[in-house]
Amino acid sequence: MLRLVRALLEEDAELPPGSFQEGFSALRDYLSRRFAGQLGRGDIEDLAADAIAQFLAAARRDLVLADGNPTGYLLRIAMNNGFAMIRRVGGTAVLDGIEATLTDTDTAARFDRLATVDVLRRAMVRARLDGDVTAVKVATYLLDQIQQTGETPSNRTTGDALGLSHTGVAKALRRLRGYLATALTA
Repeated sequence: MLRLVRALLEEDAELPPGSFQEGFSALRDYLSRRFAGQLGRGDIEDLAADAIAQFLAAARRDLVLADGNPTGYLLRIAMNNGFAMIRRVGGTAVLDGIEATLTDTDTAARFDRLATVDVLRRAMVRARLDGDVTAVKVATYLLDQIQQTGETPSNRTTGDALGLSHTGVAKALRRLRGYLATALTA
């Protein structure tokens, strides 16, 4: 997939023979594993093709940084499209280890039932015990800001306040979701 992404980022680059098909197959296989039982083979093929087309369009508008994580960008496009497709048909998807119905009201109700103070406390303790000071700091700041203002600050605002990059905040939140998923099953 990396060769495909790199070639898509270079306007004049020619893909070595078979590279497009290898990259497409890798993306399709990833999506098949992620959405197994939720989407059909044709839907998965469409997701992969659409994600590559959207990635290429974003690359042509200089929205994709070659020195960033372009493969992750492609995967995020594909995943978002997959979740949107499931939402349209009213199916279910597994989010961070939790099966959730992907309609706005059902998802909100499920997370309201699951997201208790005890679950959050267990997640924060696990992060602290693992030495993940950044995740604890980011979560504490966000909870404080939400309580004070009623709104969630952006990752950039949070990063500026804590002396972190917005990417660092996003990574800390990703790790925190893992702690929360563990706390939910404990």
